[in-house]
Amino acid sequence: MEPELAGTIFHCAVQVSCKSRFQAGCEKTFASLRQDILRVARDADKEGLSPLTLTAEGEVVLREKAAPTMKIADIPGKVAVWDFLVLLAYRRQVYVSRVAEVVSKLEASSAWRDALAQHTDLLKLKQDMFGRTAHEKWVGVRKGSAAFAC
Repeated sequence: MEPELAGTIFHCAVQVSCKSRFQAGCEKTFASLRQDILRVARDADKEGLSPLTLTAEGEVVLREKAAPTMKIADIPGKVAVWDFLVLLAYRRQVYVSRVAEVVSKLEASSAWRDALAQHTDLLKLKQDMFGRTAHEKWVGVRKGSAAFAC
């Protein structure tokens, strides 16, 4: 796994557990997390492409074999990332559409769906965030859903 992604996942876990750290760093952490997850999803999509490509001159050539890419299911820290994403959507409503974009990539993976399903409180909050209309979305969310330890 890439060191930057590992660091971002670590920051997700730390920030969910501490309100002051979340407030100070959630935007930067989310920007990195979003970029990494979207890149992994895009790279995984490219793997399914034909090994042949068309050059600018119109010649068909064999693509160079790229190094194997990470798959969304291979990303560790699933519960920490889910917790961070739900908390960010709850606390920073301006990020809801961007969080939903990341959530849609994660939900495409059974490993990510399974990790979330094992934590029913977190699953319910996620469904409350992204499964209701814009008006209702925030009304039913449990206050203090992501408790801070510090």
